[in-house]
Amino acid sequence: MATLSPSLEDYITERFTALKLEIPADDVEYIARLVEEEELEEMDKKEGVRGMIEGYITANMIAHEPIEGQEISGINHAIDQVLEHWQNLRAAQLAESSAAAAAASDADSSDTDSEETNQPGELTRGQKSRKALLDSLTPDELAAAQKRALLAQYGYVEEDGYEGGESGMGGSTLRKREEEKEAAERRALIDKAIREEGRRKRKSKRAKEQVDLMAPNLNKAKVQAKAQMARDSAKMEANFKKERDRAALEKQRADQARAKAEKQKKAQKGERRA
Repeated sequence: MATLSPSLEDYITERFTALKLEIPADDVEYIARLVEEEELEEMDKKEGVRGMIEGYITANMIAHEPIEGQEISGINHAIDQVLEHWQNLRAAQLAESSAAAAAASDADSSDTDSEETNQPGELTRGQKSRKALLDSLTPDELAAAQKRALLAQYGYVEEDGYEGGESGMGGSTLRKREEEKEAAERRALIDKAIREEGRRKRKSKRAKEQVDLMAPNLNKAKVQAKAQMARDSAKMEANFKKERDRAALEKQRADQARAKAEKQKKAQKGERRA
């Protein structure tokens, strides 16, 4: 299934590069993780992104001296575009996950077993009964039952060899029919046990695969704590850059003022000599 392009990180880089903000890849990744945080409100995300890039905004103003109103307006618009792009990406991901879940649900519905409400790894009474029946079979009987199940799966049905009806004239005929009936009933039970055991194993395998897929999200608290640490680290780094850039701007202004004062002094000395 086709996915939206570009990725969130690439889009962030693209939007801010257009504003002449040179943001390193590590900081772009921090911004992306902040935007992806589902528990944050949109306004909090906007403020968080602005806090992370504020130092770069100051550096850009020093280098390019843009009109401040235009600078802020363009940055706010870029942040809005980044959030909207993530919403589009998230919607596509949810649609893809929903389609996959629906397909899995359709597959499961054909294999539903009302007895299997027990905990994973445990056997219900019905499952134990089926297992006991299958364990009682000889290797030849088990092989024959598995063959019948395979044939039935592809639409081939063998005759049971038992026909109901009135008993014959002699007791031996009646006993024979009873034996045939019992054999047919046992065979039907075996075939049912083979089918249901196969369904149980397939369902158990799918459940295990789903658990494996969900494993990265099982420890949600740990993931959230790690994300919070990343945000705190990014915030501290942004504040450090902000202070550093402010100090650089103040130094530049002080140097310019000092140079201007020295130039004025030299001009005054020249006037006095004249």
